[in-house]
Amino acid sequence: MAKPNKFTTIIGISILSSVFFGGLPAHSAECAQRDSSGHCLRVSQNRESAAPSRDGSENQGNKDGDLTEESYKSHTTDADISQDLSSEFQKWVEWFNNNYESITDESGAKIYARKTANRRPGEAACHTEDMKPGEYARVKEKPIESTTNGDTIYCKAHDTKTLTPNNPTPPKGPTIEEMLQEIEDQFANTNIQAPVLKQSYNLGSGLGENNPNVYKNQAVNFYVDAPTARWEGDLMIGHVEIESYPTQMTIQYGNGDEDTFYTMGKPVSRARGEESRKTATSYVYKRSGNFHAYATVSYSGRFRVNGGNWQALDVVLTKDTVDPLLVRVWWVDVGRVAGDCSYDDTRWGCKNDPTMGKPDNPNPRLRKADIRTGQRWHLNDSGDGDTEYSLHRDWPDM
Repeated sequence: MAKPNKFTTIIGISILSSVFFGGLPAHSAECAQRDSSGHCLRVSQNRESAAPSRDGSENQGNKDGDLTEESYKSHTTDADISQDLSSEFQKWVEWFNNNYESITDESGAKIYARKTANRRPGEAACHTEDMKPGEYARVKEKPIESTTNGDTIYCKAHDTKTLTPNNPTPPKGPTIEEMLQEIEDQFANTNIQAPVLKQSYNLGSGLGENNPNVYKNQAVNFYVDAPTARWEGDLMIGHVEIESYPTQMTIQYGNGDEDTFYTMGKPVSRARGEESRKTATSYVYKRSGNFHAYATVSYSGRFRVNGGNWQALDVVLTKDTVDPLLVRVWWVDVGRVAGDCSYDDTRWGCKNDPTMGKPDNPNPRLRKADIRTGQRWHLNDSGDGDTEYSLHRDWPDM
């Protein structure tokens, strides 16, 4: 600090003299109002001065007699501040109510919307229920309790943050049920060859395997030729291989009887002169006649994806034989003859005996009408070429 000079010292002494000897009486004479402690309250042109501080020292004003900002803050009471804040809040509430209205959307949330579209720059479009400023937004999912159509509009606060997950959910793809359904549909559309019903009664006897002639009361071995089917290609689930295989067959013998087997059977031969052997899929006709036999085969399936393990399908397909199997059941009659058929092949029991019929007849009459077509004859329903005579003439074992 600089050392004071003589002039400054004289000025300071004069001011102190004025205060101690002349200031007190003058101040006492000007006092117009005192507080409860006897202190004088100075009055400015616009407001009352506050009471002195608690230590008894009087706060000084400015040269015009008004309180400074510091003296105002120190001498303004809590009641005065509360009154000022309440007045400002009431003004804001009045302005807010004049410019905003309360709306409850269909989800039950309350928002405060601007009554006019002419907002000032930077002014919020709406306020949330807790009075946060925001903008209008839409939500696509309609609340469960909503009874209206369309989107839900709500007020989105400005400070709302959108969180992005580290591992976002991948786009929704087909469900496992949809992928399995596609595999089952492909299995159902797989080109499975129609099965073929056969019998091996004459196999090994020197006659053809498919020779239709059998004897009544003897076992006729039936079997089905039902090859497996396979499909391979790309589906929704990946690269798929599908296989079908026969698991069950039902044979309709043409005389009203039918049997079901869990095997497709196989051809069985017999030596010449031997009777046919009974098998798991054989059947014995009790009456003579011509019959149309059919079979229905059930196919199960399995699949595998991308070379993995085979999985069974729950779907079962059925396929019918397309062409009927002709079975000609003969009856046996015993009689005495003299000489052999070389002298006369039309004699009883010989090849051209008119009472015995023709085993190679292409269109024999059926004992019962075809179970699928209703035909009474093998190739057509008119009997063209029939020469079987006694095989069906009187039906001796009817």
